Amino acid sequence: MQIQVPAEVSHLERLRNLTFDEAMLAKAIDMFGDLAVNLVVAALILTVTVWLSRWISRGVQRALGRIHRDNPDPTLQSFGASMARYLVIIVGLVAVLSQLGVQTTSILAVLGAASLAIGLALQGALSNVAAGVMILLFRPYRIGDLVEIGTRKGVVRNLDLFLTELATLDNLKVIVPNSKAFGDVIINYSTHSRRRVEAVF
Repeated sequence: MQIQVPAEVSHLERLRNLTFDEAMLAKAIDMFGDLAVNLVVAALILTVTVWLSRWISRGVQRALGRIHRDNPDPTLQSFGASMARYLVIIVGLVAVLSQLGVQTTSILAVLGAASLAIGLALQGALSNVAAGVMILLFRPYRIGDLVEIGTRKGVVRNLDLFLTELATLDNLKVIVPNSKAFGDVIINYSTHSRRRVEAVF
């Protein structure tokens, strides 16, 4: 036995399905529009972060140079500029993640829970940062000094948050991790203006 559905009822069902499909389509378009806007804003934040990190880095370097105008310290300027740049980049990345809808509090909670694993994985990098801070405090060498670190001898060209750059006497670029530099024997030939030389005849 077949039941015939009136034409008006089937037409109403088709209209309901059509309006349902249109609502789903409008909702999907709204979602993609919001995602596109968030991606554009995140890209803008990232671009501004990179530009701002360079600008603040140069500003910190100039400010430290003005503070020590009589006796400028290139080591402190380089280290301070590098620290400011990394801090701005970290803040910018958190802002980008927040704009993309990632809950930064949950990220911080996960990082806190996995702090042991992260600490073990980043042990070398964190030791380089700590050694860089110790080098900045105790000043075993400065930029421009002729030093010998381990078996490498050269002029200090740059002191970064993680690395020390040397230019050897035959003009080779040598990169020494700060942890290795601070944990090894450092001979600074530029500290004293006069040295004794023994010559046997």
